[in-house]
Amino acid sequence: MRGDPSGRLDHTQLHRYMIVIAYWLTLRSTYFYLSTLRETSAPEREKLEKMTKSFADLSQASPPHLKLKISWLLGIYAVVPGCLAIIAADHYLWDGDLARTLPHSPQDLAWFTLFFVLPHIVASSLLLCNREYIRHYSKPLSYGFVACAVLAFLLPLVVPMNLWLLGFGLLTIHHVLAQQFGMATGLSRATGKLATAWKWTGLVAGVLVYYLFYYSKTVVPERAELLFVTTTTVVSVFGVLTGLTFARAANRQVMAYGWLNFAMIAVAYFAIRTEYFFFAVLAPRMIHDLTAFSFYVVHDVNRGREQGRWVFLKFIPIAMVTPVLAILLASSLKSFVALAVIQFLTLFHYWTERFTWKSGTPHRRYVSLSG
Repeated sequence: MRGDPSGRLDHTQLHRYMIVIAYWLTLRSTYFYLSTLRETSAPEREKLEKMTKSFADLSQASPPHLKLKISWLLGIYAVVPGCLAIIAADHYLWDGDLARTLPHSPQDLAWFTLFFVLPHIVASSLLLCNREYIRHYSKPLSYGFVACAVLAFLLPLVVPMNLWLLGFGLLTIHHVLAQQFGMATGLSRATGKLATAWKWTGLVAGVLVYYLFYYSKTVVPERAELLFVTTTTVVSVFGVLTGLTFARAANRQVMAYGWLNFAMIAVAYFAIRTEYFFFAVLAPRMIHDLTAFSFYVVHDVNRGREQGRWVFLKFIPIAMVTPVLAILLASSLKSFVALAVIQFLTLFHYWTERFTWKSGTPHRRYVSLSG
């Protein structure tokens, strides 16, 4: 790259890229919001109905052996007020001892990576390990395998590492937050440009928050102030859109789910402003992974009852099969497999999660929701 003979991007260049991306996404979200002021056309309504039906089918999935409770999904968000309580206790009671002891990110802790980060990625691939699913998803699996291999093994050889990590980080933020936002709009049946504006504003807020997480201490004061003002503005707009989007939610559970997603972003930003960086990652990471594992376990239980299990697993409770195998395999990956392979599995996970849970897929036959 220009200005750096090593080919690496310096922090100034990264800051410029992030500010441009943030403003572009903010303008896109603003466009979607302003578009809600006009009446939705018939073709748009038809498209939105098809999008909504995909999630609505969860309430009618078959077979109905075990249902995933919305109250459990809400309970996962208890980590948000939990993080706030710990921050308050450390500030007022422990004189900041915890902040000085904790690492910058929970992913710096081996046990956290072992139980939350890699198992979630491995588990999604485990669900695909049967002939029915491989046949059904053969085309997207083939395309995705090749594309992810190129991105993980070849692209880092020709792209500056900082730029590659920036792109990888943006994909990760989008994956983590889009799952939760998709659940919220699906549960509320929220459609249209307003719901789209809410989602994109939340993604912009997430990108800004986690950019500050990684680079806030390297930004020059003037630019840091601009980033903080921009982030505060976007998070505030996200709060307003949350109220508008979920004002007509079917019940309090669904409304709470929407507001808890806003709280997840707001608390992460608060953690960064108060320099409790550890909790800015802890809450979204745990919420995302526990939500995904909840779907995986319900899927395992229902499919296991219908299809049966491998003989050597017959003495293991069905609900433990995927979590136990995922943790064991993730432990091996952490110890023996190169970073590029882990990145490949991560990208492949991001890819497969885009289509495996859509309406009409084999995965969806085994997961249904209840209050």
